[in-house]
Order: sequence, then C-alpha cells, then structure tokens
Amino acid sequence: MGISSSALLLVGIDLSNGMIETANANLQKSDICNVRFIQMDADRLQFPDDFFNVVSCRHSPFHANEIARVLKSGGNIYNSAGL
Repeated sequence: MGISSSALLLVGIDLSNGMIETANANLQKSDICNVRFIQMDADRLQFPDDFFNVVSCRHSPFHANEIARVLKSGGNIYNSAGL
C-alpha cells in the first residue's frame, strides 16, 4: 500500500514525454485508479491557483513561485532537499 491510498487524487508531472509514457505503462499494471501523469513544465504549471493541499517535489527543479501559486493556504510542501 503506497501513498495513493491516502489521497483522493495524485498528479505527477514531467517535462519528458518518455517519462510520462513509462509512468502510465507502470500505472496500467497496477490497480491504482486515482493517479494521473501529465507532461508539463514545472516552471509553468497548468493548474489553477490554490488547487493542491500537498505538493511534493523530487528529483526535479524546484519552482517556489509556481508551487506557492497552486498550493492552498495552509497546504504542505515536501521536497527531496528537505526544504
């Protein structure tokens, strides 16, 4: 049981179409239905303001302005650098 069981919806993004294809292929092998992968540039997130309760940034550039924009007031951010 992973993080997906703790959330209504999880969205993963990557700029690389190949990485999105790989992620979707792996997802199809699972019984997880609340995860989506979208090709997107992290410095121009295509989500509305105040959209996410939690943002996690791992193995990618950290764009604080974009994360602050899409994170709800009182939301949490986690990243691999421990910031």
